[in-house]
Amino acid sequence: MKISVEVSMSAGQIDAKATTAEFTTALAALVAQRTTDLGSVADGVSAFFDDNKGERFPLPTVSNLVASNYLDATPQNLATTVALVADHIRANPSVYSIGKGRTAGGVGRIADLTDSK
Repeated sequence: MKISVEVSMSAGQIDAKATTAEFTTALAALVAQRTTDLGSVADGVSAFFDDNKGERFPLPTVSNLVASNYLDATPQNLATTVALVADHIRANPSVYSIGKGRTAGGVGRIADLTDSK
């Protein structure tokens, strides 16, 4: 991620205070957008598992379906959105189970899984 701001000048000199203020404003906007994006991702993943209670799916499948069907990803932001979904699932092991193998493989929401899945 990159943040770009114009360096403020005053009387031919770099105005460090004004430049810092511009950077701080740009950073705050980026943090707010990222927080909104992550909240949307959490809502999308939750909605996916609401629609598929008790089921497990491969992580790439969940990530792509959530990005495409629940977050309205576009071709321009699909890869980034898919990565955000996968990161969200991996970052919440108390909510999502990620298993391997035929009987317990894939991702499921722990609250919806039974011992047989």
